Amino acid sequence: MSSVLESDDLYADILNDLQSKPLTNRIAKEQTLIDIETIKTLNLENSVLRTNISTLYRTAMKELEKKDAEIRALRVELLKKV
Repeated sequence: MSSVLESDDLYADILNDLQSKPLTNRIAKEQTLIDIETIKTLNLENSVLRTNISTLYRTAMKELEKKDAEIRALRVELLKKV
C-alpha cells in the first residue's frame, strides 16, 4: 500500500511540474520583456548623459581658453606698465 502512495506522489510531482511550467514560461517571458524595456530606457539615458557630458566638457574647455587668453592679455598689459 505504501508503494502505491509513493508512486502517486511521484506522478503528482511530475504533474505539478508540467502544470507550473506554462506559468513559469509566461513569467519568464514577461520578465524578459520588462528587462528589454529597462535596457532600452537605460541605453537612451546613457546616450543623453554622454551627450550632456560631452557638451559640458566642450563648454568648459572653451571657457578655459577664454580665461587663458584673458590672463595672457593682462600679463602683457602689466608688462607694458612696468
